[in-house]
Amino acid sequence: MSDLRVEAIGFPGYYCAVYRRDGIPDRLLDGADGRPEQFPSAWAAVQAGKAALMQSRDADAPFVEADPLGVTTWLADRDAAIAAERHRVFGPDQPRDRGGRVFVVERRRRR
Repeated sequence: MSDLRVEAIGFPGYYCAVYRRDGIPDRLLDGADGRPEQFPSAWAAVQAGKAALMQSRDADAPFVEADPLGVTTWLADRDAAIAAERHRVFGPDQPRDRGGRVFVVERRRRR
C-alpha cells in the first residue's frame, strides 16, 4: 500500500519501529513478548519494520483491530434492538415530519 509508512520513533537510549497510515492510529512493531521491540538505531528500527511487513502476507496486518470482548458486535445489536423497539412502540413513521419540521415523539414520566 502506498500510504503505509514505516518510521522510527526515538526514545532515550533506543528506537522503535512504527507503522503509520493516514486516518488510522499508529502501530508499534511488537516483539514476541507483546512489548514494543527496541533497536539501537533508527535505521535498524526501520529495516526491521520493513522486514516484518514483507513477512506478513497482507500489508494491513499491523492494523487489524481485535475485538476480544465483542463490544462492536454488542453495539450493533443494541442499535438494531433500539430501532426495532421504536418501530414497535411508535410505528414506522419515527421520526415524524410535519410541515417541513422533524420532531421525535418522547414520553416522559411525571413525578
